[in-house]
This record gives sequence, structure tokens and C-alpha cells, in this order.
Amino acid sequence: MASLLGPIVKNRAGRRSAEPNKVTSPVRTFVRSAGVHVNEDNALNYSAVWSCVKIISETIACLPWHVYKRVGAKNKEVMNGHIDWMLYRQPNSEMTSFTLKEVLVAWALTWGNGYAEIERDFSNRISALWPIPPHRVEPVRLENGQLFYRVFGDGFDEVYIPAANMLHLHGLGYDGLSGYSVISMAAKSIALGLACEQFGSNYFENGTHPGVVASHPNKLTDRARKNLEESLMNQYSGLGKSHRLLLLEEATKLEKIGFSPNDSQFLETRKFQLAEIARWFRMPLHKMSDLERSTNNNIEHQGIEFATDTILPWATRIECETDVKLFAASRGRTFNKLNMGGLLRGDVESRTEHYKVMSNLGAFSVNDILELEDRNTIGPVGDKRLVQINQTTLEKIGEEPVEPAGQDEPNHSDKVTDAVRPIFEAAARDISSREVKRAIDAQRRGVLNSQWISIFSREHSRYIERKITPACEALGEILELRNSDISVLISGFKGRHLRMIQDDLLNPELDSIEERSVEISNYLIDQAVRIAALKRS
Repeated sequence: MASLLGPIVKNRAGRRSAEPNKVTSPVRTFVRSAGVHVNEDNALNYSAVWSCVKIISETIACLPWHVYKRVGAKNKEVMNGHIDWMLYRQPNSEMTSFTLKEVLVAWALTWGNGYAEIERDFSNRISALWPIPPHRVEPVRLENGQLFYRVFGDGFDEVYIPAANMLHLHGLGYDGLSGYSVISMAAKSIALGLACEQFGSNYFENGTHPGVVASHPNKLTDRARKNLEESLMNQYSGLGKSHRLLLLEEATKLEKIGFSPNDSQFLETRKFQLAEIARWFRMPLHKMSDLERSTNNNIEHQGIEFATDTILPWATRIECETDVKLFAASRGRTFNKLNMGGLLRGDVESRTEHYKVMSNLGAFSVNDILELEDRNTIGPVGDKRLVQINQTTLEKIGEEPVEPAGQDEPNHSDKVTDAVRPIFEAAARDISSREVKRAIDAQRRGVLNSQWISIFSREHSRYIERKITPACEALGEILELRNSDISVLISGFKGRHLRMIQDDLLNPELDSIEERSVEISNYLIDQAVRIAALKRS
């Protein structure tokens, strides 16, 4: 690590002005439980801990990391400068951005804290980020109240780095300055898991034989006792000596002692410890290859919960710390962002659905979608944003067509609903298709009954809301509905629809999808128009 700490050594002069007071201690965790010693190093030998740390740190490391500046009140653009290159690709001369994010998050998950020194040039401009192992860093507060980080290690004297020059990523902590070591807090849970693995290893190493007591009717000399022990161990003990013929002399008897793995609930304990470790890291079990409680109905939402409950908090911590330490002078005009959309890169169906909805609403242009897919744009013509009404541009949505003299004025309400009807029909078609296909699958597996419908309805309610919300919000904006009105519309439709499909789910038919889609879209649009009319009256 000498090369990584080079910037610290070069700039250490004059940083220590008084004897500091410790804020926290970087002492390595050393806990003994269940007959096993646990620390930040050997805890990673437990597959459940390794899996949690690896999955979370690699997922964070995969997220694109860019620097933006605000343009106007609502817009932003990427700042293609040195700091953006550091965060996106190369934070220092020896590693990539992926490695930096991965190691900082891994340290924060195990030690509770991840550190990286912010190296600056002679003009005080940021030039590099250098990670420092957490067991060599200690936050301290000087007598004047300033926060510093004491860094120590082999080959150089201790140095003190100002808080402004230390990127500090930490999790939950009692003082807001440092995070708890998860390994220390979860030491007993980890020790029990390691003890189970050690027990299993010893069990098979000894040929799956339980412990035994050899009893002899006579008193044995020390030499005789040693010979008997060596004879039994050589002939009986060990994985390669199972099921051999064992001859006992002079009325020697063998009696089993201890518990078998079944008596000790060995498999049940190992399975429970997997869930126990997952709780410490807020990790869904299906991400750790435990699919016992995962089904086709809930696996999608478990993946969403992993993004929102596990990854998002760490991404937010990184963004906040980076904004404060790298862009504090801009007061929010310059900021960094980890793009959570990177989690969809492997899910073509989810990306396609997202692009379709955003394009139908006029939020994405063709070029926007091509750029997100890392493809070449099609020129200025691809910058126009389209909506479903005759594929026109947003600028022309409010224009009234010139009507020939003598013709009746067209109904404004019909024009409004025609503009958003394709969006509602697309959402309704997805909802109906999902209902029918899931019911047919349940029917094929022989589980289509009232209990299955009840479970499916609870999960399907969230899917319905996610599908129709963008369309309802678009129509609500046109009709000038309040958010509370839109919520009432969505809630009322969900309750009505889930009651109406109870009988249809027991007899699913693919031919009914289109008809039901039209009914859903008509109902939603009619209800929205009725709410708007009541508001005006």
C-alpha cells in the first residue's frame, strides 16, 4: 500500500497542531463465539458474508457515475471534465472507477467505514482519489474542534489529513462521524455459521462416524492404552476408512457418544444462518441463490426491493459524501449522480417497457433512447419528441386546426381523450395479458383456486398501479386534476377491477385480452373526465 499512500506522505508536514482526541477506534474486530474467532478478514470465509459483500459492492460499482451541472431551473447536463473522468473511469493512476467503488463499499460493509484521500495539486484542484484501508485510519478531533483523520502504517510516520481531503463512506453509526462494523455487530451470527461449516468439515473428515468411547474390561497400562488408541484411529478414523471391518480384542466395546447431524439439526441451522446473515446486510435471499420462497409472482418485486432497499441507500450515501467533499463550493449547482438505471442493463424487457412509456409521454426522444442503449443517434430528426396522437411534436399539441366555415366545433373532450387513449390501451393490454397468462399457468400447474387468486390479487394490485399511474398522471395534467384526484381514480379502479376479475381468473381465455383492454381504458378515461367535470361544476 506504500504507493497508494504516496500523496499522504508527501503532504504530511505541518498537519499535526495539537494532541488529538479520538472519535472512534480502528481496532480490528476480534470476537470469539461458538468456539470460533471472528474478524473482518476470516468473516469473508463464510460464504453468506462473502456473497452479501460481493453482490452489494459489485452492484454499486456497476452504476454509471457522472458529474452534472444545473442549467436553468429544471435541466442538467454532464460536465465532461477531469473530475467526471475520475468518477466515471479512472480515479487515480493505478485503478478504475469500478475498483474504487467496489473496494470503498466492501470496506464500509465489513469495517463500517471506507476511506479515500482526495489528492489536490498546487492550485488546490482535485487530481486523484486514493483508497486507504480502514484499519489504518482513525477519525480524531483536535483541541480547536477541527476534525482530522489520523493515518498510520508501515514505512512512514502517522499523518493527519483534514476532513475536507478525506472521502469517508460509512454506514449506520452512533455519532454520525463513523459507522458500526457490521462484522463486529454480527460476530455471533457469523461465528455460528462458521462453526456449522467447521462441524460439517470435521464430520466428513472423520468418515461420517460419530464420536465413540472404547471400553476395556481390565485396567490398561499407559503403553496398552496408547496402542489401542493408535490401532482404532489408524483402522477406523478418517474419510477414506469408512465401512471397514473392525476387530476388537479382549472384550473391548465401542459406545457412541455425541449427536448426529440430524439430532443437531445441522441442515436447519445452516439454512437459518443464511437468512440471519442476509438480515444484517438487508439482502433478499434470492440474490444469494436461495429460491425456496421465491416464485414467478414475487421474484420481480424482490428484485425491485433489492434496488430500492439495499442499493439505493448506499448510492445516496456516496452521492451525498461526494457532493460535500468535491463540490461544496458550488452549493448544489454542480453535483454527482449514480445512475440507478444501470441496474436495468441486463433486463431488456424492463428497459423496453420503460422506453415505451417515456416515449409515449414525450419525455424521451428517439436519440435519447439510442444514447441510453449506447447506439449512434440518427441526427437532428431524432431529437423531436413524439406522442401517440398522429405522431406529432409537442409544440403542436395545443394548436387548434382551422375548421371549414359552417362545420360544427369538434368536441374538445374527445380530442383530449384521443390524445392519451393509446397510452391507456397499452397499459390495459399489459394488465389483461398478465392476468390471463398467469391464470393459465396456474391452471396448468393445478394450483388455480381461490387461495391462488387471493395471493395473486395482492401482488397484482401493485402491478396495476405501476402500469396505469403514468397514463393517469398524463391525463390528469391535461384535465388539470390534483394529485389527490388521480390517487382516488387509481385506487377506485384497482378495487373495482380486482373484484370483477375473480370469476374470470378461474376460466382464463386468451381471446378476452383485447376486449378487456378496451373496457379498462374506456372506464379509466371516462372516470377521469367525470372527475374533471365535477371539479368545474
